[in-house]
Amino acid sequence: MNTEASHYWNGPAWGWKRLWITPGGVQDAVRRRYGIAADSATFLAAGMLNQSWRISSADGDFVLRVTRADRTREQIEYEHSLTTELHKSIVVVIPPEPGLDHGTLQEWQNRPVSLFRYVDGIPGTELRAETRMSAVADVLGQIHHRTAILRWPQRTGFRSVRDEPRWVWKKFEATLRQALGTTDVGRSFEVIDSAVTELDVWLDAAWRTGDLGSEAVIHGDFNNRNILFQDGVPAASLCAVIDWDDCCVNPLAWELAQVAFRTGEYDVKGFCDVYVDAGGPVETRDIELLSNFAVMGELSELEWTVDDGIVGPRAAEQVQEVAATIIAIQQRTQEIRTS
Repeated sequence: MNTEASHYWNGPAWGWKRLWITPGGVQDAVRRRYGIAADSATFLAAGMLNQSWRISSADGDFVLRVTRADRTREQIEYEHSLTTELHKSIVVVIPPEPGLDHGTLQEWQNRPVSLFRYVDGIPGTELRAETRMSAVADVLGQIHHRTAILRWPQRTGFRSVRDEPRWVWKKFEATLRQALGTTDVGRSFEVIDSAVTELDVWLDAAWRTGDLGSEAVIHGDFNNRNILFQDGVPAASLCAVIDWDDCCVNPLAWELAQVAFRTGEYDVKGFCDVYVDAGGPVETRDIELLSNFAVMGELSELEWTVDDGIVGPRAAEQVQEVAATIIAIQQRTQEIRTS
């Protein structure tokens, strides 16, 4: 944060970014909207699209999230209602706290704000995959089991991965080709083009035949940064699943594929066995389904190559990373089929 407490450093790629609410404004917000006298407000720089603050007070520690401008009130209320409902049966899902008027969605300085209990935990990124695999698979199975029962409608303004437009690549392709045409990414473009073409055909056919499996609300960003653990002996225990900002209705197999298959850090069969034992309703024997959804998830990473029409400084590297991961997923799929 700069000395005026008006901007924060977002890394060398994007530089200084404006704070939507200053530290003093954050403390005013929790006092006026939630009745909490904050001793301090510390900016949490790990957030990517929203801005969050750790609030320390005599009433405990909390996180105040200031939501980005493109989220509507209805969309945030959907997330709040979902996490509140899930918390009733899955306590590691962290729900929003009510304000003085009993509403969980508040407004401060024309910005939507939400308050959550702060969970003092270690992100999954700091633990070995074998240490966290069973706990992650178990809670994902529980979440999918519950949301499949709830059968919520789609979140307003969101769409399933099977819906058009499907591909960030088609949105940014011309911009990326023009900007990166003189760089050594030609082979990566070919890999991405081929994957998109093949997946379009597969998705259309699978949707017609009902082979995409059941759809229900998914977390939407179920990665290791959003899964917290507490130290313990003999193993760490999962204590929180946070950041439900991207929750929406999608094929449950899509999210399972992102976690169990895409990164390559887990034994796919072992992960899926625990997931199913916990109630996960996805048919995990269909390797093609998981593999194709994993490739789709990797293609979505291309969204981070362009910001407001401007090609980012790491765009060439990111395109190459996406292509390399797609090839790795395809190779891993073949290995699983022949094992």
